[in-house]
Amino acid sequence: MGQEMLPGDPPIDITLRRTSRATGISLRVSGLDGRVTLTLPRRGDADEAMRFARRKEEWIRSQLAQRPQGIAVADGTVLPLLGRQVTVTPAKVRTAMLDGDLLLVRPGRDIGCQVEAFVRLVARGALTEASDRHCEALGRRHGRITLRDTRSRWGSCSSEGNLMYSW
Repeated sequence: MGQEMLPGDPPIDITLRRTSRATGISLRVSGLDGRVTLTLPRRGDADEAMRFARRKEEWIRSQLAQRPQGIAVADGTVLPLLGRQVTVTPAKVRTAMLDGDLLLVRPGRDIGCQVEAFVRLVARGALTEASDRHCEALGRRHGRITLRDTRSRWGSCSSEGNLMYSW
């Protein structure tokens, strides 16, 4: 994989990906992280691929503009959680916890990391509960439940019954 840049305001990083399966040049803008990938055949011409990307610059920029902006989590940030809006608030707590519509976090620590850890914990509980309920209805048992931060798969089930979810 190589890296190229499309000049402009702002400049756009493009990842060049060569694969033997490609029969032509394709361009993709990830809806998850905004990564721009230009795929070409293993022996394809990189200059030709970049000319293609330059011709598609307007489309690339429109795709990037449509992406939702990330939220910088800080004191006072309002986030959706379990179907309601909660406000992140520093408080004297040992670990992040929910108190009504407040998500209490420990001051002096990275608030974003605390919120992510708490949301993962909530997701694990909800997914375990749902998995238990559906397995019971099917008369089956599940194995280990794993949460990951995957790019393209919402979840999977192994032949042993182990479940993997994208939190």
